[in-house]
Amino acid sequence: MIGVASIVLGVAVGLLRGGRFGGLAQIRLKSLWLVFVSLGLQLLIFPTAWWADPPIGIATGPLHLFTYALIAVFVLLNFRTVWPVIPGALLNLIVITANRGFMPASLDALRTSGRESVVMRILEAPDNTLANVVMMSDTTRLNILGDILAVPSWIPLAVSFSIGDAAIMLGIAWVIQSAMMRFGETNSQPGS
Repeated sequence: MIGVASIVLGVAVGLLRGGRFGGLAQIRLKSLWLVFVSLGLQLLIFPTAWWADPPIGIATGPLHLFTYALIAVFVLLNFRTVWPVIPGALLNLIVITANRGFMPASLDALRTSGRESVVMRILEAPDNTLANVVMMSDTTRLNILGDILAVPSWIPLAVSFSIGDAAIMLGIAWVIQSAMMRFGETNSQPGS
């Protein structure tokens, strides 16, 4: 959901500012496969709209941190293009690392996003974890950076999310609209 919202926001802002879709084709990213491997692995270890019990239920903390390592390599290889996502990624990495590979999640945020089955599974687990999520409590660290925000359940693909996720979303939107604007400026100059 967050990824889709990022793209829609970036394209909308780009169009409103006079940018062109052609600019998106000008984005050159090295080793994009790292992002797809990371996202694919995250889908297998995270509770999603399709399953409350992820297919990979072991070593979730280390695997979660590994997905961030893959993204870090991608960001380093593409720093000039993707730098706007770094603040959000760092916020998420800090809170996840502080909690041994787990993202603290507010049960209220999960409920707001319609994830009652995830809440029940977390409450039933002896360590109050499910996949990459740990129940937010006074023993989890940096709760303000955890999943405390939520897209309401009446919106398709609703999720709970963190401040870092929101910053990543804005960073992706910035990259998209910036690319659209560069193409618009290049093609609107006299003599081109």
